[in-house]
Amino acid sequence: MPEQGRGQPVFAGYCGRTPGELAYMDGPTNSGAQHLVDGKYGIADLVDLDKLRGIFEKFTSATGFTIGFLDHPGLNILAATGWRDICTKFHRGSPASSEICVKSNRHLLDSINEPGQVTIEACENGLVDCATPIIIKGKHIASLATGQLLLEPPDPERFRRQAKLYGFDEAAYLAALAEIPVVAPDTLRKVTLFLGEIAFLISEMGYTNLVIKEESRKLATEIAERKLAEQENARLNVELREKNKEMENFLYVTTHDLRGPLVNIQGFSRNLEKYFSALAGTAAPEEKALALDRIPSALSFIADSSRKMDALISALLKVSRLGRVEMKPETLDMNALVRSVLASLRWQLDEAGAQVEVSDLPACRADAGAVSQLFGNLVDNAAKYRSKDRPLKIRVSGEKTAYGRALYTVSDNGAGIPALDLPKIWEIFYRRPEPGAGGGEGIGLPMVRRIVEKNGGSIRVQSREGEGSAFTVELPCP
Repeated sequence: MPEQGRGQPVFAGYCGRTPGELAYMDGPTNSGAQHLVDGKYGIADLVDLDKLRGIFEKFTSATGFTIGFLDHPGLNILAATGWRDICTKFHRGSPASSEICVKSNRHLLDSINEPGQVTIEACENGLVDCATPIIIKGKHIASLATGQLLLEPPDPERFRRQAKLYGFDEAAYLAALAEIPVVAPDTLRKVTLFLGEIAFLISEMGYTNLVIKEESRKLATEIAERKLAEQENARLNVELREKNKEMENFLYVTTHDLRGPLVNIQGFSRNLEKYFSALAGTAAPEEKALALDRIPSALSFIADSSRKMDALISALLKVSRLGRVEMKPETLDMNALVRSVLASLRWQLDEAGAQVEVSDLPACRADAGAVSQLFGNLVDNAAKYRSKDRPLKIRVSGEKTAYGRALYTVSDNGAGIPALDLPKIWEIFYRRPEPGAGGGEGIGLPMVRRIVEKNGGSIRVQSREGEGSAFTVELPCP
């Protein structure tokens, strides 16, 4: 090889891939010292180096051509097979000549910056090298090279001068030179293009692993965030339960303490009514109207207000007691439980002229007394809020879901609930303005939902005004 040819490309071209096949590489490489894909991944993160070394060794054994696999831009040798003594013992064994090797490699590997590009170039130490880039998402992160060969017989004088220049043992150096194969240019081009195909496969494998890593990283992040959210939810639930417990205790104490003064007010009001009735017989004519009319009227208002206050306190006590009651879950025969509930409501259902249909119900695991209370409330409400335009029909049905929950639906063809009122029915002390339905405490459905939740379930409602309602309760299966 004439000396003036050193460092100049002998051949430059592209492997036989179409632009569409190379499109995933995202075109020419970006400039910059750190060629990390997505700022995180080098080639060692994206390919299995041990498997590649095995493939390279088989390639060298079959063809006699060397392989060098280097990261970019660091030029760290990640895999090397079949390297010649002239390179390992001489050119890279002397600091001065090794610097020339690195400089030549840098020139060659920095010149290949497009997907599928292959280049054959004479190095400054007199041999010929070939390389093709590994490009992933526009980043030239590695290079696949072969070389340490000649395209024509060497000039011994040129290598004697190099031996003298670098202080090599001339005889040993020339003996190493004699082992360097002289390869036909066409053969080398074919081998280099084949390496371009291998580089394409490595790039494709690296890209696939990149996608897997990124998806795995996103999944891991989502899992970690979900776990943190679950932990936060658990903490908030514990805090909420504690606050609810405090509120229920406060409610119980407060309502209990209010009951005493209220009983006094009611008792003394009745006494006053008796006293004024007795005084009316001896009162002067002008005082009789006061004793028999105005004062009893005022006492009547006090009595009515007291009764309302008493009902309110009773309702609050029921709510507070429910919160304090510990649920004792057990496997429940829901067919027997619902029969018992309907038997306890027989008078109300007969008064309403209700026709009740019960299908076969799956078992559940919950507190027996609490579940009886919630179904009793739902059936009683169906009777209470019936339509005056048609006979009342109530249906209780159930099923077991594929995810291990028991669903029960209590439906009716009653008056239904106006759409605007649906969100309010779970509010404590809310009472539906239904003429003739009778006054309630306004705590039935809120207590039903509380019972369901305390037993690990949920409740929802569907209703159309004038058509009826359907309450669906979900509870754990045994």
